[in-house]
Amino acid sequence: MSDNEVAGRRNRDRSPPGDHNKHPLRAEGIRSRAGPEATSATETPAPPSDLHLLGRIIQVPLRPSVSTWAESPPGGCEELSRFKLTARMRRGARKRAVSPIIATILLVAITVVLAAVLYVMVSGLIRGPGSTPIGTAFAAGHPVTGTCAAGSSQTLGAAAITGGCKPGDFVYTLTVESSTVSLGSVLFEVRTSAGVAYAAGGASSSFSVVDVTSHVAAISVTGSTMAMTSTWQGYGLTTTAPTYKASTPITNLHIIVVDMGSASVTTGQGLKFVALGTGSYTGVTGPIDLP
Repeated sequence: MSDNEVAGRRNRDRSPPGDHNKHPLRAEGIRSRAGPEATSATETPAPPSDLHLLGRIIQVPLRPSVSTWAESPPGGCEELSRFKLTARMRRGARKRAVSPIIATILLVAITVVLAAVLYVMVSGLIRGPGSTPIGTAFAAGHPVTGTCAAGSSQTLGAAAITGGCKPGDFVYTLTVESSTVSLGSVLFEVRTSAGVAYAAGGASSSFSVVDVTSHVAAISVTGSTMAMTSTWQGYGLTTTAPTYKASTPITNLHIIVVDMGSASVTTGQGLKFVALGTGSYTGVTGPIDLP
């Protein structure tokens, strides 16, 4: 386009204010408001000016950039919201999820704990009362040899039974190391190295539990075979000491006196002392070597 033509078009665009129909933009606006019947059939539309073309270009909506289409898929606001919600849930799931290895370890640990609890409950029901091992509730130790002192007595019913042995007999004295049982829950026995009851005792062979004041709490005279087959023959009924009975607890303040039934010394024969459970206790304690 030559310079003259450009200048001519600019002059036409600068038409007087009163001549509205000659201005391209105003004429088009008037035609659009008046409708198609307002336009003369013989009227020739003016060629669009540069300003007109520029206005149309500005009014054209821009196409979304590639990054915009990549971030939000087409389909409207509803689909866009659903897409964002799904993406947010996926990101949250990745943050909160537990790895398969950790999940497996947790499942195994829970299973083991539940199995252990179930085993304890079932074993307690199967075992029932009277099945507590005596070895877990009673222990004696530190045997010492000696001779029963004068003034001791094995006769029950005396005003003050002391010693729990026959004067002059050879005796073993043991301490109570630990105990949660009562007098009526244990039986005592002396065994040989072969594990059988010692049967070389005398008529005065006995077991007794004595307190710190030498008062007898319980006594059982066995005779030659040194094994208690039932509970104690009697309990101390003294006027100067507490009254003892089967439910009296055995504590570490008591000692055990084993009368061998004669003055003969039995050291070096490999004899052993054991306690047997009775009542709500069962089994045998570990053997204690008698010197």
